[in-house]
Amino acid sequence: REAALREVSMFLNGAADKLKREQEQRKAELQRRHASEQRAAAVAETAARARDDLEKAERHELRMREAEERVVLERIMANNEGVSWEARLSGVRSDAAVVKGIRNRADDKVTLPQSSWRALQNAGAASAERGHLFFEIAVVDGAEDGATKNTIRTHAAVLGFDGVEGEVGLPSSLLAQLGVGTSLLARGDKKQNEEETTDETMLDADADAFASAFGASSSTDVLVSYRRLPKGTHCVLQPLDQSFQHELAVAEGVDLRSLLETAMTKRCTLTVGDDVFVTSSENKTYALKCVAVTPDDASAVSLMETDIEVDIAPSEDYENAMRLLAENAQKRLAAAALAADALNDAKQQKDREAGVAAAEATANTLAQAEAKDRQARFQASCAKSLPPEPSVGAMNSDEIVSARFTFPNGTTKTRRFFKTDLLATAFDFVRAEGGAGETVAFNLVTRYPRVVVAEKDNSEGGTFSAQIGSSEKFLSAVAGGGALFVERITNKSDA
Repeated sequence: REAALREVSMFLNGAADKLKREQEQRKAELQRRHASEQRAAAVAETAARARDDLEKAERHELRMREAEERVVLERIMANNEGVSWEARLSGVRSDAAVVKGIRNRADDKVTLPQSSWRALQNAGAASAERGHLFFEIAVVDGAEDGATKNTIRTHAAVLGFDGVEGEVGLPSSLLAQLGVGTSLLARGDKKQNEEETTDETMLDADADAFASAFGASSSTDVLVSYRRLPKGTHCVLQPLDQSFQHELAVAEGVDLRSLLETAMTKRCTLTVGDDVFVTSSENKTYALKCVAVTPDDASAVSLMETDIEVDIAPSEDYENAMRLLAENAQKRLAAAALAADALNDAKQQKDREAGVAAAEATANTLAQAEAKDRQARFQASCAKSLPPEPSVGAMNSDEIVSARFTFPNGTTKTRRFFKTDLLATAFDFVRAEGGAGETVAFNLVTRYPRVVVAEKDNSEGGTFSAQIGSSEKFLSAVAGGGALFVERITNKSDA
């Protein structure tokens, strides 16, 4: 009965160990899953935060742009002293200034219809006290909702109010400034350098060129708005490339001041963003962009009846190179920051994994310690259940048998038994000495000839009641001092 109870106890202990191992595995898996979910949540939170920041930045940019537009509008109304007038007209090429023989201040003078004069008078803009009339000329894009969006813009003076109704006559240089009809600019410049011809011949040539480039009815929608411009005192021009400084600004015998004055006398206004063309004595043209004017209230100034000081800024090529260097430096800093963040994330991930591994190691250590303690208790229980070992003095007695056992780890143990002891006692001795674990089923076998001694003697009906003296296999196995090897049972047939 004790043997049966031990077998039941062994089974229950084995099941408990298996259940505990499964629980520990599930716990470790839950910890890994929790760590993975935390990482995924952190990534999602970072992405959501980035989206929120981008949306906030876009809303802030929109508010700033609207605020800037309000400030610009308020400044325009302040400069105009409350006068407001604008008209949407079809911009067409006009060479009226050339036909009339006007050379100076002709590059940005427009022709408006008679109705514009009446509207300006009604608005209070056409008065002697206000001086010259100036207008903002802006190319208009039609939006899907019917609204208008001003894109490219410049300023101009008025040549006269004798134009066609619904149209505004624009000189070729102003069309080029607006990005319209740029191919006509070369035609117009070439014409100015040619020998003088009759007005009729010039008109025919311009008409043919315009029709060839754009078709007979070519025009572009422009928004013409009244502006009162202050007299300019200072401007900054930036060459588009380095050839201006290399070939003209530092060349000996070049009167740069005279060349700049000649370029300025062709214009009535100067707007930030305008291109100014300087032609050398060798008929080579250099393009410079206006990047600043003073006063800057309207981002444009009048060049009429004023002396304006001109400064030359570093070329656009130079600034582009400097900007590229700054961008590359910024990219390197950003890459370094990303690398640092990635390193920090990797360290945090490594720390988390180390924490999980440490928890698993602690759990395994505790499980091993508990298993070792349970094995020790099991061995002690088996040792306690063993009957007393016969004394050495009784070695020659026919009622005593000596057996030598070899464990799987190579350890050899010897013990004496009474033949009246149960065969299960030999198996309990193996367990008490650590030759087999609590849940391990095994046989005692000899190598050659092979003899298998089972704990349950089948000749006795498969019970634990067989005695050592009645087990011929056990007695024959230990006869002559042969060793009994502990052999683990791997399948049911072995049992």
